[in-house]
Amino acid sequence: MPYIPPEVVAQAREMDLLTYLRTYEPQELVHFGSSTYCTREHDSLKISNGKWCWFSRGIGGYSALDYLIKVKEMPFTKAVETIMGNLAAAPPTFAPSPKASKEKVLLLPRANRCATHAVEYLHRRGIDYELIDFCILTDRLYESYPYHNVVFVGMDTDGKPRYANQRGIGSDFIGDANGSDKHYSFGIPAAVASNTLHLFESAVDLLSYGTLQKLDGKDWRSENLLSLAGVYKPRAKIEESSLPAALVRYLSEHSHIRRVVLRLDNDATGRRKEQRTVSDLISSGRRIRHYRMLWGMTQKALGIAAGFPPETADIRIAQYESGARTPKHALLCTLAEALGVLPSALDIPRIKSRAALNQLLLALEDEYGLTVTITENNERSICNGK
Repeated sequence: MPYIPPEVVAQAREMDLLTYLRTYEPQELVHFGSSTYCTREHDSLKISNGKWCWFSRGIGGYSALDYLIKVKEMPFTKAVETIMGNLAAAPPTFAPSPKASKEKVLLLPRANRCATHAVEYLHRRGIDYELIDFCILTDRLYESYPYHNVVFVGMDTDGKPRYANQRGIGSDFIGDANGSDKHYSFGIPAAVASNTLHLFESAVDLLSYGTLQKLDGKDWRSENLLSLAGVYKPRAKIEESSLPAALVRYLSEHSHIRRVVLRLDNDATGRRKEQRTVSDLISSGRRIRHYRMLWGMTQKALGIAAGFPPETADIRIAQYESGARTPKHALLCTLAEALGVLPSALDIPRIKSRAALNQLLLALEDEYGLTVTITENNERSICNGK
C-alpha cells in the first residue's frame, strides 16, 4: 500500500460530498428539495447540511472521502488519490445552489428484470396472485433493483406515474421515491361504472381487501379502491388536521363518487383519520342553521333567544353559521336550548362513543341526504342517495 502523508489525508477529508459531486460528478447530483440533494444512482442517499446519509443501508458520513469508501467501495488510498487528483486538475468553485424546479420529477427506482421476490412476499402476506398479476401488468407494482423492494406506483388520470412507495421485503424499510406527489397514491379503479370509493391506509391493506372480496366470490374490481399509502398523518388535535391530499384530489377529479367507505385500521391514527374525514363534512354552524331553518326561526330571533343584543343578534348568528366564528361550549348549550335540542346535536362529532356516532349519522342525513351503514364487519360507509 503506497504511503500517503497525514496532511494529504487531512486535506482530502476537508472536501464535503456536495462540493465534490457539484464539481466532479454533476450528472450524479439530483436536487431533492430546499437544501437537500440525493444521487441519481441511490435515491435514498440524502445530502444536507454538510452531511450525507444512505437511509436504505443505514450508513452515512460527512466527507467525500467517506462517500467514496463506503458507497463507491474504493480502497482508502485510491479514494484519497481520486480526490487529490481532481483537486489538482480542477479546484472546486463555490457557485450558488441551483434553484429548485417548481414541478416535481418522479425518480422511480430502477426495476428488476423480474418480480419474483415481490410476488413471493405479497403472496406470503395473503394477496391473491390475480391481484398481483393485474398490478404488475398495469405497471402499478414492480420489484426494484438492486434492493428488491416492492414498489407501489400511484398514477394520474392519464396513467402517468406520479407517486411511488417502497416497502422492504426483508427489512422494515418503507419510503417514498424522490419526487413523489402526495396527491397521487396507489389505487385500483373500478372496471365498471361505480360511485363508491373504498379508502385504505396502505397498498397492502387495499390488496388484502381485494383478495377477501375474491374469496367471497365477489368481483374485486366492481368498486374504486384508493390507498393513502401512509402519506396522511393526522395531528393529535383533530381540528388542526386536514383531509388526505390523495382523497381531496380523487374526489375533485371523480365528481360522480357518492359513497366513501372508510376501511382504516382500528388504532389511534386510523380513528383520527376516520374522524377527520367524516367530521370535515359537517360543522357546528351547519347544525345551527339546520335546526333554525327546521323551526322557521330567523337569525335575529335565535340571536335574541341566545341573549345577544337585538342590534347585533342576526350578525352574530350569521357569523356562527358561516363558520367565521366557532361557538364555545357554553354558548353552544344556550343555542341548543333555544332550538330545543341537545348540545351534542350542534357539536362537531368526535367519534368516541356510540352516542357520538349516532349523532353523526343524524347530522349527515340532515345535511347531505347521506346514509351511513355499519356492517357486521364494523365497516363504515357514507352514502349519498342522490
